[in-house]
Amino acid sequence: MITAEIYHQIYHMYKTDEMSVRQISKKLELDKKTVKKWIDKGYFANSKRTSKVSILEPFKDLIKGLLEHADYSSVQILQKIKEDGYKGEITVVRDFVRTIKCVKKKVYATLDFVKGDVAQVDFGYCGYIYVGNMKRRLYVFSIVLCYSRKKYIEFIMKQNQEHFLQAHQNAFEYFGGVPHKIMVDNCKVAVLENPKYRNYTLNPVYAEFAKYHGFKISPCGVRKPYEKGRVEKSIDYIKRNLLRGMEITTLEKVNIDAIHWLENIANVRIHATTKRKPDEMFEEEKNELIPLPINRYDCGIIKNVKSNSQYRVHFEGNRYSVPAVYATSYLSMKIYPEKLLFYYDDNLIARHERSFDSNKDIVDDNHNKEYLKEKLRAREQKELADFMNFGDIAETFYKKLKDLARPTKKEIKRILALKDMYSSEEIIGAMTDCVELGANNSSAIENLLAARTRITKEFHPLHVTRNSDCLEIEIEKPDLDVYNFKK
Repeated sequence: MITAEIYHQIYHMYKTDEMSVRQISKKLELDKKTVKKWIDKGYFANSKRTSKVSILEPFKDLIKGLLEHADYSSVQILQKIKEDGYKGEITVVRDFVRTIKCVKKKVYATLDFVKGDVAQVDFGYCGYIYVGNMKRRLYVFSIVLCYSRKKYIEFIMKQNQEHFLQAHQNAFEYFGGVPHKIMVDNCKVAVLENPKYRNYTLNPVYAEFAKYHGFKISPCGVRKPYEKGRVEKSIDYIKRNLLRGMEITTLEKVNIDAIHWLENIANVRIHATTKRKPDEMFEEEKNELIPLPINRYDCGIIKNVKSNSQYRVHFEGNRYSVPAVYATSYLSMKIYPEKLLFYYDDNLIARHERSFDSNKDIVDDNHNKEYLKEKLRAREQKELADFMNFGDIAETFYKKLKDLARPTKKEIKRILALKDMYSSEEIIGAMTDCVELGANNSSAIENLLAARTRITKEFHPLHVTRNSDCLEIEIEKPDLDVYNFKK
């Protein structure tokens, strides 16, 4: 006698796996007559208990009728037969329902596609990758031409708009053309809203991209990934055949490996469904694709930002420099997958490679040079303003320097340095005299001031007003013998 577990195995093999009686008997090591008996019976009942009538026996035909009408659960069946007098527990009901209830699997139609007409697009999660000290999620973008099954893949670290558009463009260039329609999932970079009973709303950026290239966007139904089964299988194939066992070190390396895999394995293998190589079928399809536009679409996404007082812009946890003159300014940043461009009034002022690391200060040395130049210009302006504080003679002296094509910055710096030793009045006087004499340089002013300080001043007698101020000075009598010369 077989058990309920063996019966369910027989039933599953026969109904779901579509195995023959001979195959089932060989697999389960049962007699073929036993297998056929339980298949014909259609439900499981233990023969040892046949002498005892089950409490459920009067209700079995009712249960069968209910299940033919709808896919009721065991709880619903119990509620309905209780109304007709059933007094038992749900366990008996559940066991009986399990024996006769067929699991209805969804059936999907096989779709045929016209050459060059449709491609399917999707993202797939592929684990993590390290960028510097930062652990980032790794995704794969996959697009499959539905007729030939030729595919293009690209690994990315963000499922955002600029990566989505750039990966499309790279795929079109890889195929040498554009499919007429692209089927996409309901990701926000493609579809903003897809209500069940209303028209969907496309992402305007993706819609503009599609219009530029001439293809139509066809979103799948909500929670209906099977509508784009070709690319769903492609994601699974990538994970099993390319990524399994691969050591992922850098994004650049894994994308190089991906192209090698496409050209040497994925697109040249015998496809399980078509029994042909995707590359061979693509030769029939490529002429049906829409030609590429003459000019590439600009996939950059614009964002308004503001630089701080240290002439840096914060983005994705990193700091990017701009010229110092644009510190604390409102700027436009154009974001690409691999670079960032900064604009002020539509003029490009800075560009950087995009970093996916974190807490990095990314500086262009030229921006530091600009800062130093700006600082020097500010100091020179201050020095000139301090020099002009000497009055009209300073302006006259400055014009004389300009006329003589002398190094004005150096001359002004030397004259201002004299303030550490002389008063402003003394410097103005010396400068006035030098202008009158035609000696228009800092050395003449410096020499004139030095000469005037060496002039001996007139001494005046000391006047004392009190006797207490007098000094008691004792002077020794001089020795005059020193003046006697011996002959």
